[in-house]
Amino acid sequence: MSLSPLDWAIIAAFSLGVAGLLGASVRETGETRRLLLVATVPSVAMGLGHLGFIIGVGEVTFGEHSRSLARMSGMWPSAVALSYLLKELVDLSWRQFGLLSLAILGSCWTFTASWFIHTSAEWGLIGLSVLLYIFSSYLLLGPYTRVADEIGGERKLLYGKLSFLFVLGWGALTLEAVVSPPVQELVTPLIAHIIMAYMDFIVYVGIGVLAVVGRPAFDTLDSGESSSASTDSTRQEQPV
Repeated sequence: MSLSPLDWAIIAAFSLGVAGLLGASVRETGETRRLLLVATVPSVAMGLGHLGFIIGVGEVTFGEHSRSLARMSGMWPSAVALSYLLKELVDLSWRQFGLLSLAILGSCWTFTASWFIHTSAEWGLIGLSVLLYIFSSYLLLGPYTRVADEIGGERKLLYGKLSFLFVLGWGALTLEAVVSPPVQELVTPLIAHIIMAYMDFIVYVGIGVLAVVGRPAFDTLDSGESSSASTDSTRQEQPV
């Protein structure tokens, strides 16, 4: 199949992003390297997702509109990777990690399921997807931020940046997904593709870039510094 210049540009952008993040990761050691590699997972997953989208893998067509299962599936490992990165960064419990992962994944899965339902239940699933996004944002900006406050320092700062990137970026992606079909009628497929790829690149490669820039936060993990006592007391106070 023949790829357009835009297709090649998207492939090149994600490839360069992944290569840069991997290069920065392998220069580090210990926990820093491990967590930077985790932060690279969203870039790899969405790069592969866009590659699948470009070559037509998993394309779902309904009416005059189409959606890409390949692109959507790239969000799943990205959600788990981000949740795990935040868990390690501020010592969240496995239960807190699982709750956050399931909230984000549930938002993705319910929205994907809405593609295959063409009744009033479709909007019910879309509404549930939005509610799960709101719930995951509440976890990040509410109880989990209080855990990060107990940790303090560079780790709290990086946690805040990653959390806000998720809340703003995923919120924009959720809005884009909801309004995509009617918007496709107002803009050309080329413009719609550019907007979608740009948003994905900013959010998913951005996770890795923030981790690389904020890698001093991981140095405290390498050096064995721990705030387990304060974190344990905080967890006892949190409902989640």
